[in-house]
Amino acid sequence: MAKNFIILFTAREGSTAIVDALSRHPDISVPILEELDKFWIKHFYDDIDVVREIDSIFSCNDFRLGDDWAFRNYVSDNKRGKDVASIGFKWRPHGKIAQVARMMQKRNVVLFVLFRSDFDELCASLYVGQTLAAGDDGSQHTQFRFARMSDEEKTAFREELEGQVVYARFRPIFYIMVRRVLRALQLRLIAGKLCRSGIHVRALYYEDFLQSPDRFFAKICHELQIASVGAESLIKGQKMQKTTRIPATKRISGFSRIQKNPLSKLMRLTYTWTISRIKPAGS
Repeated sequence: MAKNFIILFTAREGSTAIVDALSRHPDISVPILEELDKFWIKHFYDDIDVVREIDSIFSCNDFRLGDDWAFRNYVSDNKRGKDVASIGFKWRPHGKIAQVARMMQKRNVVLFVLFRSDFDELCASLYVGQTLAAGDDGSQHTQFRFARMSDEEKTAFREELEGQVVYARFRPIFYIMVRRVLRALQLRLIAGKLCRSGIHVRALYYEDFLQSPDRFFAKICHELQIASVGAESLIKGQKMQKTTRIPATKRISGFSRIQKNPLSKLMRLTYTWTISRIKPAGS
């Protein structure tokens, strides 16, 4: 029997591209393109029980929230309301874990926890983005602005980005490292509680998506017990693309010095140990 899914994630880890690709699978519906997050839902809608709303979505592949202007950027018409094998989306779980676990058990949900395995590249990319981008608004983030550009604009923008030099500053980079370690620990704790409640939990790594998309999606389909399809059909035409071909660690002058710092090494080891505590998909 096919299973539904939730992808547990934190920002800037490739979740949008992965969920968008999964929505193109013929047996999968992603009625919420982004996430069913309590903060923006409660901003637009009063007195919404988000866990109950998710339960309703898994039951009928639709939602009771209206398709008004405030909700439009978060929803998808891709197979919504149709009979499909698997329903899923990304989400930042919150509330009482026991309530979340009961809902996931009832709806036969697999929990995928998405990480980036390259800690240095993750922190470097966040530092570059923090240094060059204007604010934390997703619409202003470099990758989202890049997605809306024409091919000519993308070429010029990429050349401009790759020509910029960012100088390493230990304190802001170390703060980023600490925050990412804490978030990884938070995801690990939530995943552990749900696993002990009987939920099937598996880890996904963004680098696997980049290096071998066919194998990456084959593992997800295996966990969901649905037929695998070629990755080319899932990622063809995606708007979300890498803005530069140069690794972030190479774009920061002096980053190698920070990598050698004992505190940085401690953060790297802690992060690597934390994400390794969850079994990877396909295992």
